Amino acid sequence: MFFCTIANGCKTHFALMDIQNLHSADNFDLHPGGRMEQIMLDFAKEKAALLEKLAIASKSADEYQRLKTTFIANVSHEMRTPLNAILGFSELAQFGDVTLDEMKEYMKIIHKSSEQLLDTVKDVIFISNLDADEIETDENLISVKSLFQDLEEYYSYFGEEKYIENVRLNFQKLDEDVLFTSDLEKITQVFRKLLDNAFKYTQIGFIEVGYNLLDKKSIEFYVKDTGIGISADKLDIIFEPFRSVDESHNREFGGNGLGLSIVQRLVKLLGGQVKVQSEPGKGTTMSFVISYKLSSTRLT
Repeated sequence: MFFCTIANGCKTHFALMDIQNLHSADNFDLHPGGRMEQIMLDFAKEKAALLEKLAIASKSADEYQRLKTTFIANVSHEMRTPLNAILGFSELAQFGDVTLDEMKEYMKIIHKSSEQLLDTVKDVIFISNLDADEIETDENLISVKSLFQDLEEYYSYFGEEKYIENVRLNFQKLDEDVLFTSDLEKITQVFRKLLDNAFKYTQIGFIEVGYNLLDKKSIEFYVKDTGIGISADKLDIIFEPFRSVDESHNREFGGNGLGLSIVQRLVKLLGGQVKVQSEPGKGTTMSFVISYKLSSTRLT
């Protein structure tokens, strides 16, 4: 028996012949189509398959290194931009000859930049925890009506400063409430990310929030907007960290490019999937489908 040692100490074992049966002509057939030729062909196939696996592993390692480098560079950029604004305007406020109105404007910029910086840090930490499987889910009794009311109150309170006045936010009117069991905190987080994204890219029109019961085990929530839309060839990249349909959009509309990536991973954690329907210039519908347990318990 013989052994051939290949990269990384991997040993491919193949039998050229059985030493004990060396005298047998059948076991030492060198004619075309004989046993020896078949053994060598099998070995060649096995070697080729192993080399292909090594090439794939090497490519994956290179891609991981590239993504890690890109990730660090983007994080640095997203943190450096608000930090520069904080340092610059705080210096102007401290040492510059400014009026009271200018001082107030500088403070607003510093406050907004601080929020942007904090959001980036929180998102980076959260997505890192998701990647490390350190985020767990809870089960809560959820009322769809209460969920929508809480979201409506949140955006009516914060929306005046953060979002555009001529965009209407509409929530589906419910004749009857639906109670189900899932993770309320994470569903709320998904909705906020989707709504923030919809407001960011919608200049005029409306944003609509609603749901559909697909069957006895699945519920679909959706956020529909009349924003700039997404072309079909860009739908796959919008869930990648720090990616946008157009890099200029991040500069124009702001944001750190992590929102939809977090959405996709949270929904997957809840056992669901995210769907996108969009057309440039006509808007986008982001929906997520999750499994749920209907509850007959009444909320008090």
